[in-house]
Amino acid sequence: MKQILSLLFFVNTIFVFSQKMSILWEAKKDSTTIYLLGTNHLFPIDSILSKNKINNLITKADIFFLELDDNKKNMDSIFNLRPENNIRKKLGKKEYDIYNEYFKDRNYNNKLTAQEIAVQIGKKQISLSCKHNGLELMEDYFTNKITETNQPIITFEKTSDQLSQINNYYKDYESDMWKKNKEQLRYLKYYYSLGKGCRKNTAYTNDSYLFDLNNITNKKDKELWDDRNIRWLKKLEENITNKNYKNIFIMVGIGHLDYSKGLITLLQNNGFDVKPIPTFE
Repeated sequence: MKQILSLLFFVNTIFVFSQKMSILWEAKKDSTTIYLLGTNHLFPIDSILSKNKINNLITKADIFFLELDDNKKNMDSIFNLRPENNIRKKLGKKEYDIYNEYFKDRNYNNKLTAQEIAVQIGKKQISLSCKHNGLELMEDYFTNKITETNQPIITFEKTSDQLSQINNYYKDYESDMWKKNKEQLRYLKYYYSLGKGCRKNTAYTNDSYLFDLNNITNKKDKELWDDRNIRWLKKLEENITNKNYKNIFIMVGIGHLDYSKGLITLLQNNGFDVKPIPTFE
């Protein structure tokens, strides 16, 4: 579900970057080393040729920090208690039938908001057009590797908190989003499902992901980006201060590493020596 929610941020992760860097970073201060991995929530593990190097760092870590408490029980408790959202009326019969065709496997389909449905549609468009449907996503793969270590795992946010942030952020645009969802469902059915429209992300395989650490988010984006990253860094500090953790591994969406209030810059401002780790093999 984490991958689904994060599609709302997908457009924000396709930045105009200014310099060639990496999806994997190292931050050092005193005897502490932090490894930062920026993932794309929507692409499969086969997009990363450098997974063995990343897996090696995972085995060395004493503690892990992930973006969300992505737990099925948590999701069920959030959605199953909601009332239905009259989605059939808001989408119209034709588009509602398309919606059910592609998302019939979810028990709470009729309880989602316009914003959450937009996430599902966008994810499905990418998975079908790029033929990723059914493939293991890179984030799931690395999460499993992290879980296998049996080391402590701390999450930066609760899923319920992120859902509230997303829905509040887009609340003023709800009417427009229902119209957009109808349009995108038609595109899903008659364009993306035919394998058209894929935008391949090769940055993960050729070590050419580009960053603009001077980019400043606009005022509205601060509610979803700047404030979240600052809270995350504070939670990181609270959980490693006076602890004997030598190697710390952080995995978040790559958009949280980039720009002027991304985790890279925030760690630099906090006294860490931060540099990219080449991942091309």
